[in-house]
Amino acid sequence: MLLAVIYDNQDNDISHDFQIMALNLCLRTIETEEISEECDIVRIFHVTDSAAEIVENLAEIKCKAILVYLGHGEENSWINKKDNNKIIFDVNNIIYLTNVNIIYSIACSSLKGLGRRFIEKNGDCSAYFGYSEEFWPGDEELERSEILKVASSGLLKMINENATTEEATKGIREEYEKLIRRVIKDKKFGEKLLIRFSKADILTYNMRIFDRLGSGQIRIEGRKCKSKIN
Repeated sequence: MLLAVIYDNQDNDISHDFQIMALNLCLRTIETEEISEECDIVRIFHVTDSAAEIVENLAEIKCKAILVYLGHGEENSWINKKDNNKIIFDVNNIIYLTNVNIIYSIACSSLKGLGRRFIEKNGDCSAYFGYSEEFWPGDEELERSEILKVASSGLLKMINENATTEEATKGIREEYEKLIRRVIKDKKFGEKLLIRFSKADILTYNMRIFDRLGSGQIRIEGRKCKSKIN
């Protein structure tokens, strides 16, 4: 398996912290002691890398890939917000990711436009995880960490348990529901009842705008990976 991660190395606000935690969480799930196949590798890219560089780099490895995107998004593109919303991938160049069959996007708004275009081009043997509107990453470190675990849970389920894309989708929704119940009951998410319910409402919103397009029957093959940072 080739696991490619594109993350936002430019954003210095809350969302930058969120991307770094997400990146670390992804890497912690990967076994690095053994290499079973040539395809068992992780490649890490930044939003400052060009789409052409990423496409060329991934094309060198002759196996199917899962691409994880952790950054800013719009309906039809992933963007580098710190570089005047410079487009990284959009509906015109996403089609060149020919050996990617799963995209796992933790970003705002890209599901309906960019995600649909990816599925239209790649057909029944592809899947796109994402959010249809603005994704809420949390407003305190603990909450960002908790929300990250939920948002990343489907990816981890596919890597660690060989779950199908449908099982991963169902698992994400179940994890959102668990966290919502915790938020309502747990004081560490806010001392005032009104605050706790407000956060539960926002988590419910995250769950509502999350979805997967494409096939529900894909599994990740060759799940032992070696990390390689470009």
